[in-house]
Amino acid sequence: MAIPAKPTLTTPPTAPVRGEDRASFANKANAYVVFIGTNVTDLTAAIDWQDTVFTATEVEATDAATSATNAATSLTTVQGLRDGVFAIANFKGTWASLTGALNKPATVFHDDLYWVLLNNLADVTASEPGISGDWLIASKPPAFESQLFYAVDEKTSGTNGGSALGGSYSTRALNTIKVNQIAGASLASDRVTLPYGSYYFDVSAPAFNISQHKISVYNFSDSAFALIGTSELAASGGQTRSFAFGKVTIASTKVFDFRHYFNSTSGGVTGRGQSTASGDAETYTTVKIWKVG
Repeated sequence: MAIPAKPTLTTPPTAPVRGEDRASFANKANAYVVFIGTNVTDLTAAIDWQDTVFTATEVEATDAATSATNAATSLTTVQGLRDGVFAIANFKGTWASLTGALNKPATVFHDDLYWVLLNNLADVTASEPGISGDWLIASKPPAFESQLFYAVDEKTSGTNGGSALGGSYSTRALNTIKVNQIAGASLASDRVTLPYGSYYFDVSAPAFNISQHKISVYNFSDSAFALIGTSELAASGGQTRSFAFGKVTIASTKVFDFRHYFNSTSGGVTGRGQSTASGDAETYTTVKIWKVG
């Protein structure tokens, strides 16, 4: 705020004094009476100027305090970003895999989140991220649809899904990537490779005229089923799909395939799905995987 020029006060005339001759006293008294009116105007202007100065000083003090607060916030943000960069550069893996002492800067992965260490720890196992105040969330999971891997078993029009062997699980074909937004994910020989993290699977596959059946997600790296699908019935002359969906967390790169259990053996090449022969592609197994952490 601009401050106006300081007002000047009119110099008072000589005041009348007792003992003066009557004419001198009267002249001085009359001049002083006129001065009193001028002095009131001068004092009013001075008071207004003083109020303006006080207001401007208050505004400038408030602005200075705000600037100081913003500067402190910016410094804290910069320091936080610096500490975050240092911590991310010192990723230690999953919290559950760590033992012993752990000093900052450090970041770990736990419960589908990344955590930055705030305090040095003598025993990392005694301080669980999300429970202890020693940790701060470094990043939240990305949007559900932002990191998708989508692959299918796609065949030419009129080509059936393939024969089914009853009484055991067999690996479903998977040959075409439709979308791959996950860094490090790949498809080869009907198997999907995924880097460490948390994933949501949505898998389905059909069966034709095969009685009971179900699809499942198999962790080929660890030789274990990760998700068991829905139990379905493809009655005589009918086709149904089995679905497997759920969340899977892995601490390192793993390979997955998709195994289908058929209760009985198909007599031809339609057990894994009957084609429509509509002139466009036939789609059988579908695999959608979102990286959620």
